[in-house]
Amino acid sequence: MSSDPNNPLRVSDAVSAAPENAGLRAELDRALLKLASSRAEVASLLASEAVLAEAFRSAPSFLCVLSGPRHVYEIVNEQFTQITGRRDCVGQSVAKAIPEAVEQGFVAHLDGVYRTGVPFVGDEMPILLHRTPGGPPEKRFVDFVYTPLRGPDGSVTGILAQGFDATERRAAKLELARVAADAERQRRMYETVLSNTVDYNFVLDRDGRFTFADRTLLALWGRADLAEVVGKTPHELGYPLDLADRLVAQARQVFDSRAPLDAETPFDAGRGVRHYHYYLMPVIDADGEVEAVAGSSRDVTERKQAEDILRETHQFFHSSIDALASNIAVLDEAGVILAVNDAWRRFADENLFGSPGYGVGLNYVADFSRNAAGDAAARRRGPGRRAPRPPAALRGRVPVPHAGGPALVPHAGDAVQVAGAGAGRGFARGRDAAQAIRVGPGRRQPPQGRVPGDPGPRAAQPARPAA
Repeated sequence: MSSDPNNPLRVSDAVSAAPENAGLRAELDRALLKLASSRAEVASLLASEAVLAEAFRSAPSFLCVLSGPRHVYEIVNEQFTQITGRRDCVGQSVAKAIPEAVEQGFVAHLDGVYRTGVPFVGDEMPILLHRTPGGPPEKRFVDFVYTPLRGPDGSVTGILAQGFDATERRAAKLELARVAADAERQRRMYETVLSNTVDYNFVLDRDGRFTFADRTLLALWGRADLAEVVGKTPHELGYPLDLADRLVAQARQVFDSRAPLDAETPFDAGRGVRHYHYYLMPVIDADGEVEAVAGSSRDVTERKQAEDILRETHQFFHSSIDALASNIAVLDEAGVILAVNDAWRRFADENLFGSPGYGVGLNYVADFSRNAAGDAAARRRGPGRRAPRPPAALRGRVPVPHAGGPALVPHAGDAVQVAGAGAGRGFARGRDAAQAIRVGPGRRQPPQGRVPGDPGPRAAQPARPAA
């Protein structure tokens, strides 16, 4: 038992000693329990207040409590002192602590909230603050709310100001807007350039879905807006099934191989079947990964038609000269053999000086000019003198004998047809062929300064089979 006469427990013990005081004892116990509970509540409130004070102090937003119509600072947190640069605001009015806030309208907003009880919200509002003593004003942008605080009777007694420094966020937003504007300008520029070429340009993702198509391609599809095709596959845009499957597979191939691909395909976009040559190129991102496939397609229908005509003409030409019995070669303006017929090839094979190309690509004029000079030198040396080695035309590279007269027919303005009548009858000497080329189509000019003993060019003989 406690010896302290002021101890409530001692008093309780004294009261309980007398039986007639039992009711008093119960009432005293209730009072003691209420006192202990009140002490616990006070301790809890103090602890809660400490927690709230710490939360207020370390909050990421700036906070301050203003009291009365003069808006006197009662409490401010660390973020408030950082943004304002003021650490001596408590106990001062806003007008005195931050005089620049008066002329910029912030005190007027506080007056309005205190008078009406209606909160005020500021969004990226600019404010010039002297954050360092004697320093220049710094422009900041703040998001904030002025919330009225009310007393027991409901009247406004103060204002809670809470907000964030939005300066960096605003700068980032402006930079993002600038980048977006630049990207949009570049997009318009590139689309204008691409849409004014003869090619159809597009971009595919890994699944073969279109993420871009230029206006030229949209017009080919009969679409008015890019939004109509973005995210769609060739299947969804009406491509033939086999072509749609092939394009999707080729897009995935480029993604996986990182290598370009090109191919041709027929396609009917509503104006008849046309032929298109297209390229698929990987688009590599900053990490070295393929992020898209850029495609470019061109209508090559006219080119293919020209190729078909050229192929048919070529076949007709060769069939025509192969049908002739004379040995025929066609030379270009430099004397190079462009083509020979079957009779020429048979003659070369039968006389054992055939070659894989039968002289095609070799210079007939140059070889026979050298051969003519060799013949003249042999005649000057007389019998029994060894002649120089024959030129290349007689060493099995060009299947043409060097004797006899030619039949020269200027052909198509830039080539000469050289025709002979058989094994014992020769073809054009180099200077005769060259002169026939110079004279031009449909004309003949006899060569000048023949080699002695040369019978000269003969008239063209009727065609007969080669010996």
